[in-house]
Amino acid sequence: MNFGSFKAQINECSAILRHLEMDNDFIPCPQYPSSPRAYFKGMHYKDIWRTCLQNRYYHFQLFDNSLLYFEHINSDEVSLSYYDFPYDAVNYFDFINSYGFLYADVGDELREDYDDYITTCAIKESVTSMRYDVSYEQYDEGKHPISHLHIGHNNTVRIRTEKLLGPLAFLYFVLRQNYPDFWKKFVKEKDCLTLINAVRLKLDGLNTRHQKYKAVSPLDMCELYLN
Repeated sequence: MNFGSFKAQINECSAILRHLEMDNDFIPCPQYPSSPRAYFKGMHYKDIWRTCLQNRYYHFQLFDNSLLYFEHINSDEVSLSYYDFPYDAVNYFDFINSYGFLYADVGDELREDYDDYITTCAIKESVTSMRYDVSYEQYDEGKHPISHLHIGHNNTVRIRTEKLLGPLAFLYFVLRQNYPDFWKKFVKEKDCLTLINAVRLKLDGLNTRHQKYKAVSPLDMCELYLN
């Protein structure tokens, strides 16, 4: 996917999240570490989330404080990340409502108080972070697929995908898996199913002309994968 199409899909994601009233903050062009995997290596998950939040290393902060970040390295290498909010805490809107305020009245004036509140909350027993990567350079037969999904943090889960995901398809995946009520509301709206199916049907396959491309091997075919 070229950079122009990638950015256009990010803007479409923004429109969807805004329509569903799931967005809290949108940064069209966030400044991210040059080598994020090395930068975050060895960090506890909650520290990764907090570092991303404090340094605004994200495209979207959702209403529940989860984060979405979409990295376009080149036309054949992307990384799409969803950082699930790690604390067992209410969202900002419920927090101010508990004090009798409405967002329309106080806006973000109580953000510092909310941040202090979060530090007193326990870590969730389980978080579901997700990341989609495509990289021809890192392919390792039977172990590291070119196109794959990571589910969870600091594990070896890599689910191979036949199709290449962009920001829009990844957002649909996150909505369906982590926000089923919002997803159900979305798909019931006029023309939404048509739009979703159009995105799914237009997903590209692997670039067979890439110099590092290798045909799917018997080892790769042994595993279950997403078509």
